[in-house]
Amino acid sequence: MKIEKTQFKDSDFFTAEDKYRTAKHFQRFVKNGFQRKDFNKRVYEHLHSHCGFIAHYDIDGFYQEYFNGSKSDLKRFAEHFLNFESMPYEDVYNGANVNYEPYKDISKCFADILIEFNIKKQVE
Repeated sequence: MKIEKTQFKDSDFFTAEDKYRTAKHFQRFVKNGFQRKDFNKRVYEHLHSHCGFIAHYDIDGFYQEYFNGSKSDLKRFAEHFLNFESMPYEDVYNGANVNYEPYKDISKCFADILIEFNIKKQVE
């Protein structure tokens, strides 16, 4: 899947350029099998700041929560994006009143990346 800069729009706290770079990093992370060395701060910050995930204390805690080798944990992570059309665009995880609509473009891209690398088969 080719990720284009033009598929993203600027939002108040996340420019189109930043969304593009984050998507490229996420694509590499998924492509390389969710290795810790490919899970960078840019992706981590997006996930807990714009996608409704809790931070799990820090980047290592987040990584351990979802990418520790457990299929059920990876499935829980992936389902957040694979149910893209019904994905809540307000923070249901933390009880906050946060609008994630400005990040819908990058969330759709994350979903497409997971589909491209057949994540459903990996978590069965």
